[in-house]
Amino acid sequence: MRFVQKFGNPVLDIFFICVTSVGSDEFLMIVLASMYWCVDKSLGYLTGIVLLASAGLNNLIKDIVRAPRPSAPAVRVVYTGGATGFSFPSGHTQNAMAFWGVLTRETRTRAIMRAALVVIPLVGLSRMYLGVHWPADVLGGILFGGLVVALYPSLASAGARVFEGRLLALRCAVPLVLSVVFLAGDPTLDAAKIAGFVAGFGSGAVFENAFIRFSELGPKSRRVQRFVLGAILVLAVRLGLKALMPDTVVLTYLRYLAVGLTGSVIAPATFVRLGLADTR
Repeated sequence: MRFVQKFGNPVLDIFFICVTSVGSDEFLMIVLASMYWCVDKSLGYLTGIVLLASAGLNNLIKDIVRAPRPSAPAVRVVYTGGATGFSFPSGHTQNAMAFWGVLTRETRTRAIMRAALVVIPLVGLSRMYLGVHWPADVLGGILFGGLVVALYPSLASAGARVFEGRLLALRCAVPLVLSVVFLAGDPTLDAAKIAGFVAGFGSGAVFENAFIRFSELGPKSRRVQRFVLGAILVLAVRLGLKALMPDTVVLTYLRYLAVGLTGSVIAPATFVRLGLADTR
């Protein structure tokens, strides 16, 4: 870790702060939503399941191991944004491994594989460079992220059964129940964000599939318009509710629940209404 930090300078500080955001929950939420709007609805939905499974496993292991994070003066702590809770394993690295691993597995394209081979090590390196994780934490993140990728077929099968099942109310309730169980085991603000978002997005996707059924396909120009409009809607809900709600665990969960519902239901309904998406 000291060897990595030996090369520290202001330019690399900014570079690795940008790199580390690629493994953050917020960044992956944006990618998940844009995938759902513009690329592949089912893959966007299943990626949400992967994100929740990875976060749940990461928080469980952190609570068991309870390893302290690096601190000054032993190491140079550059940036602590998104670095909360215990240290092992690295959540950013695990998220990156799980997300890009599943994406590589699903798409099987060289471009995605090459991106994964660059992004995953860089995110892990950024956590050490910024002084928020030990090398063992990064290796643990890769290991447990790989475990989520290995379990992905089972997760996808269970998710598909919920998505295509018959009882709508029950299917909508499943993501909500799972998110509450997850949050009960780790009642923190970071956990509330991911639990609320995945609950809202998952339940909303089931509802959307039953009643709206928008198509994520179409000309590139319409896909770009959907992405811009969807991002504006989600950002407006997120910032608007943040201004009205204090940062408690319950209210943060509800805020991100609304953000998830906006991404999976309100945005698609708006796309169809404005002629930016067809229906199936």
